[in-house]
Amino acid sequence: MCLVSDPKKLNMQQKLEFLSTNAQNPFKHVKNWVKGEILEIEAIMEAISMKEAMVSRKDKSASKKKHNQKDLEKMSQGQFTMKGLFKNKEAKANTQQQMLTEISKAEIDIVNYDILRNFLVIYLAEIAIPSFKVVKMNGYFNSMTNFCLEEISNAQKHQDTWSDFIEVVKGAQKNSKNLKRMM
Repeated sequence: MCLVSDPKKLNMQQKLEFLSTNAQNPFKHVKNWVKGEILEIEAIMEAISMKEAMVSRKDKSASKKKHNQKDLEKMSQGQFTMKGLFKNKEAKANTQQQMLTEISKAEIDIVNYDILRNFLVIYLAEIAIPSFKVVKMNGYFNSMTNFCLEEISNAQKHQDTWSDFIEVVKGAQKNSKNLKRMM
């Protein structure tokens, strides 16, 4: 007695094939959600590292300013400097003027780096990170909802198929009892 392929038995073979080919993998939603989370966390970490880079850029400008101030002071006092080597009085005056301009630019850069860092701190603390948390929670809820919906759909397909199979088995059982009675 064949319960699966008998054409009179509700075509169970086709239903089982349909079940195996149409079941959805709900974990794809979790996988995609996790991938997105990783990329977005990396983006937030990059923003935080850029905030920290402002400190190193400010320090670099401060160091450059200090070095130029030392060289300018030495040149003003007529002491030996590498920048003044092989230069006449006029060229040294031009070099001093350039160094004053560089010192002035470095002072502006130092102030601007502080402003940028403060802006980034405020932006990250007040806007980016709180928004990030809300978006992440919503993404999690959506992913889990889709996961559950696909699991429910899969469960319904299983239930339908196996309910039909029970009917086939009951029918086969009834037929076998009828055959025994006939004997």
